[in-house]
Amino acid sequence: MSAALAPPPAAPAPAAAPPASTPPTPSSAPPAPSPERRGGSLREEIGADFDEADKPRERGPDGKFKPADSKPPDPKPVEPPPEPKPGEVTPPAPEKPKGQERTADLRASRDNWQRKATELEPKVADLERQLAEFRAKPPVDPGPIQAQLKSLQDENARLQETVRFTAYKESREYLETVRKPLDDEWAATAEDINGFTVELADGTSRPVTTTDIMRLGDANLNGKQRQDLAREWFGDSAAAILAHVNNLRHLSTKEAQAVANAKTKAGERQTQMTTARTQQDAALGNEYVQSQTALATKYPKWFGPDPADAPGNELLTKGFHYADAVFNNAPVKQENGTMAPLTPQQRVRRLAVIRAKAANHDRLAARVKTMQQTIADLESDLAEFGKSVPGGGTASAPGAAPKYKSLTDEINADFEAADRKR
Repeated sequence: MSAALAPPPAAPAPAAAPPASTPPTPSSAPPAPSPERRGGSLREEIGADFDEADKPRERGPDGKFKPADSKPPDPKPVEPPPEPKPGEVTPPAPEKPKGQERTADLRASRDNWQRKATELEPKVADLERQLAEFRAKPPVDPGPIQAQLKSLQDENARLQETVRFTAYKESREYLETVRKPLDDEWAATAEDINGFTVELADGTSRPVTTTDIMRLGDANLNGKQRQDLAREWFGDSAAAILAHVNNLRHLSTKEAQAVANAKTKAGERQTQMTTARTQQDAALGNEYVQSQTALATKYPKWFGPDPADAPGNELLTKGFHYADAVFNNAPVKQENGTMAPLTPQQRVRRLAVIRAKAANHDRLAARVKTMQQTIADLESDLAEFGKSVPGGGTASAPGAAPKYKSLTDEINADFEAADRKR
């Protein structure tokens, strides 16, 4: 199957110039070199210092021992030795006592370590505090984090699947498996044609471009025409360029097939989703009707018509129509006299009324049950009273009985007031 080449990728934006390099600045001065050791290991030096300190101490002019850490008296000024005479050997200068040097070094080292320990004490205390706080915290439960991660992964997979069928050329599958190989082949082809020129009819020439490669890959050219044109432009390199052209034609055909398959699958998926939604709506509709029938059958006094109560049946039918306009999108009479479905605002207002009525139903049912029991008790008392013997005297003429509203009339009046347009 021959196909025209897909267009090459757009040229990338020029890269920004790298920032001028600046010589590195030292963060701090190099550390001072540590003093050289006087020979032997540190343990040997410390042992020699302790041996020096344990030697018998000398007595002073007053007969008392000189303190071990006492500062020796200032030495008398030493006159410079006389100039040696010709042929005379100069005696060596007297050495400073070795024990005093090592003792001073040890004290300086001790003071240095004490100073460092003092500086580190706040840091150590802060780390100990952080460790105590960390140990006091309850262990972290990885369950919720793992569940959230799993939810995000599932959501990402679902979105990728949606993009794959609704916008295939923006999906990861298309970009990684279809478009990237085609773009890479175009980049390799552009590199190999660099430097070649095309001779024009007026005797001038111009560089070969990707547009010329698309001309070589034209499906209307046969094999001989393609080879002749390639030899004319590229000479001995015609075979290598034609290999690029063949790869580009193959990848372009693969891309066209992938896009066509994605469109076909998208149509099939849409059909499947529509069929599944229709079946689901039908199943829910049947469940809705069956539930209504079951309620009217199980509780006929509350949700079914009553042959002995025509006004009540009329109110029940009116209530069903009121709810059907919300749940079944049944048309209702609008202010202009036409029949039309509810507007979103009308639907919301009716939902609020239906919610209030549904919430108040059980309370009204309890009141009715209590009143029915009260009426039954009063009728029983009245029957007992009627059986008793009346006393003497003449009963006064009965006056006009007050007119009371029944509980049903009061409830219906309240509902009608709530249903009125505001």
